[in-house]
Amino acid sequence: MSEPLAVNSRSEPRMTWIAEDSASKAVLELARKVAETSTTLLITGESGTGKDHLARLIHELGPRRDAPFLKIDCASLPQELVESELFGHERGAFTGAVERKLGRLEMAGAGTIALDEVAALSPATQSKLLRVLEERQFERLGGTDTITIVARLIALTNSDLARLVSEGRFREDLFFRLSVLTIPVPALRARPSEMRSSERWCFPEGLRSFWKIFRNRCARRTRLLGARSVRSMTWNATPFARRSRRRATKSARARRFWASAAKPSSTSARSMD
Repeated sequence: MSEPLAVNSRSEPRMTWIAEDSASKAVLELARKVAETSTTLLITGESGTGKDHLARLIHELGPRRDAPFLKIDCASLPQELVESELFGHERGAFTGAVERKLGRLEMAGAGTIALDEVAALSPATQSKLLRVLEERQFERLGGTDTITIVARLIALTNSDLARLVSEGRFREDLFFRLSVLTIPVPALRARPSEMRSSERWCFPEGLRSFWKIFRNRCARRTRLLGARSVRSMTWNATPFARRSRRRATKSARARRFWASAAKPSSTSARSMD
């Protein structure tokens, strides 16, 4: 089984990209190429395929790695808050704006801004974002000072933006601006070798990585998953996504923890005799 590919940057790697499958290796190679540019980037793929991780990876691979990496979840925030988070606001711009607030576009400096689920933006916010992409300028909500940005924008989506454009739900000009460079992240079902080894049953690097995370979060030493647990994850017909694998790994670890905690120790058994 191949080893996970580490990020080769100007200094010590700060991230690891697991790429055992040819599809993942192709994504990694493309990420290396676009990382050196400052062009707006669109990352597409199903939910849980690791789009946000890829965006951070591209940031770490490029010359902006020591600058901030800021992310906005466009789907989970009300649209008025999305605009405030993105552009910032002046005192008194709206009810509750008791002081000036800098937006992510301003706070990012020469770093990277990731717009997660960009398809959820309202038409008004889409128009403002289009101006940012075209002119690299914006104003805070309620403000008049024009601010120039140098940060790179990376848009993430699990939606078919081309279809949304044809349905009139997403601006066509914004879509073309965002999709100058596009990286599609394949679903896990298209990367089977990342979940199993073709030669023999072993602990795949994808699961090993998640297992180490959960093991390090608790003080208790925990053994690796058994072959049956791995087999249930790798042969399951359900297309496990990145988040699903994390949940499944965490659940398996919890079951093993409580099962071992419920067993009486040998010392306790002797004391009861």
